[in-house]
Amino acid sequence: MAEELRLGRTGQIVLGFLVLVSGVLVVFPATFVAGNLLGASLIFIVTILQLRVRHLKGALIEIPFFLLPFLMIYLHHPLRR
Repeated sequence: MAEELRLGRTGQIVLGFLVLVSGVLVVFPATFVAGNLLGASLIFIVTILQLRVRHLKGALIEIPFFLLPFLMIYLHHPLRR
């Protein structure tokens, strides 16, 4: 997939690292919103990469995944007091 999106090895590593950081931030209530916003921005970047190579179907598939972090922010962290 990364080759189709013309994403280099360094870009793959950075994107993967940021996805992992986003996942860790979502676990803790204090950084829940920041983790979700980071996750949404990464999904938006992937959508832009899809559009850059004119892969419209892939970009449209990303839309529900882009909206999911905002839904999670609206519902709040499950361990929040």
